Amino acid sequence: MSLRWKLAAAMLLVSSLATIAFGLASYRSTGDRLMAEVDRSLAALEPAVRARGPATLPADADGLAQFSVQFVGRDGTVLRTTFPEAVPALAATSVYATVTTSTGDYRVRVVPLRNGAALVGRPLDETYRVLEGVKRRTVLLLGLVAAASAALGVLIADRITAPLRRLTEAAEDFLVEKGWDPSMGARPLRRAIQRYIEDPLADFVLRSE
Repeated sequence: MSLRWKLAAAMLLVSSLATIAFGLASYRSTGDRLMAEVDRSLAALEPAVRARGPATLPADADGLAQFSVQFVGRDGTVLRTTFPEAVPALAATSVYATVTTSTGDYRVRVVPLRNGAALVGRPLDETYRVLEGVKRRTVLLLGLVAAASAALGVLIADRITAPLRRLTEAAEDFLVEKGWDPSMGARPLRRAIQRYIEDPLADFVLRSE
């Protein structure tokens, strides 16, 4: 591989790694922010959950109708649930957890009550859709950056190596001129390389020492 293509490949690799790192950081940051927003919405419902009981269905007035609620007794018995199915018992403290049901994942907050606990949950479908969109945009960005970096890398590498290529071509022409003899062909080429390249380099090294 020529120096020009090595430089272009190096630029492509560096830019791709930087884009991947940025994309992963952006994806993780977006996921954290979305989950924090879901958690805040669940925490805001704690007063309404505490004011209700297993016998009371969620109502639009307090915002619970948009969420799923499960009341659990002290012994872990599910007293009532509006989840698609009863979710597993969690620790009876105000914590967050992600649980999986037959209809998808839910973000759940456990609200301790006097006679047990209440689990209020929100489906994560919308959150996952947003994250999937972020992932697709990141992959698209990576492709665009890779293509642009490859083109720019070739251009920059071509400009950097152009003087070296011209010098190489001039040296080749010089050696052909000095190392070619109509009667002997290219046999004098070895003597020309030694005289015009190897001997001057050896003298330069000796003087440098």
